[in-house]
Amino acid sequence: MRRERRPRRATRPRAGFRRVLVPVDFTPRSRASLELATQLAGPEGHVRVLHVIETIEHLPARSLHGFYARLTRAATRKLRELVAGRSRPATPQAELRFGNRAAEIVRCAASCRADLIVMASHAVSAADWATVSYRVALAAPCSVLLVK
Repeated sequence: MRRERRPRRATRPRAGFRRVLVPVDFTPRSRASLELATQLAGPEGHVRVLHVIETIEHLPARSLHGFYARLTRAATRKLRELVAGRSRPATPQAELRFGNRAAEIVRCAASCRADLIVMASHAVSAADWATVSYRVALAAPCSVLLVK
């Protein structure tokens, strides 16, 4: 006796991206990127807001402790303000990192398995291709949407 297979239930496609990373520098452009990212993530998506404090190489960290402490306090406050009250359609989570901005954005995208990076960009001249957004777009493990 042969059993008939039941047809698989059709799965409904999910709108939006599952995990969206939004690097911010607290400018109006990066705020616009966050607005767009929350829409793209949809109600089931996750949005991670990342701010990277650029470190100064070749100087002992001890000599810059106070400097980094002030930057950390200011960035933490601004991140809280940026994500406060945003719960629809996607609730953003804030993260603060230190290091090279482009490298840390790419590392964060890989570690959180981002489907999309949404970040602010600006017009550049042909002589100035070394922007953070350009380096991220080349090295990212996922799609990158640059918002102007």
